[in-house]
Amino acid sequence: MKNLSCADLLRSPTCAGVYSIEKGEAERAFRAATTAGLNTWQIDISPARDATSLLKLLGQALHFPDWYGQNWDALADCLSDLSWCEADGHVLLLHGSETIRGNDPQAFETLIDILRDVSAIWREGGVAFWALVDIRLDDVPPLSVPA
Repeated sequence: MKNLSCADLLRSPTCAGVYSIEKGEAERAFRAATTAGLNTWQIDISPARDATSLLKLLGQALHFPDWYGQNWDALADCLSDLSWCEADGHVLLLHGSETIRGNDPQAFETLIDILRDVSAIWREGGVAFWALVDIRLDDVPPLSVPA
C-alpha cells in the first residue's frame, strides 16, 4: 500500500476492508474518496445504545430501501447490494463507536463482522468497500492514509 495515492488506495478492492482510523486521517481519506468519485458516508453512531437503535440509525443514514428489515441479515443484504447508489467503490466512516461498543459490545462485534463479510463480497466482485471506524481495536488493523 506504500506507493499508492490515497485515492488509488481507496479504489483498490484488494486493499479494502475494515480498519481503525485516526481523526485526521479519516478526514483526509473521506476527502480523497469523495474526489475519487466513490460513495462516501460519514455516520455518527454515538446515539446508538443497542443493536436496535444501531440498525435503525444505519438504515436511515445509508438511505436503505423500504424493504430493509432493521436486523443483522437485512443490514448485510443492503450493504452487499447498494444498487440504489452505484459507484466504483464505497467508503463508510463511522464516528462515535465508543458508545455502542461500551453499551452493547456484542452488537458492535456483530457490526464489525458484517462489515468484514460485506467487504469480502465486494472484493470478490472487484469493487472496494471500506469500513473505517474511529476506535482502536485489537482485531482491526489501523489504516495509515497516504498523503
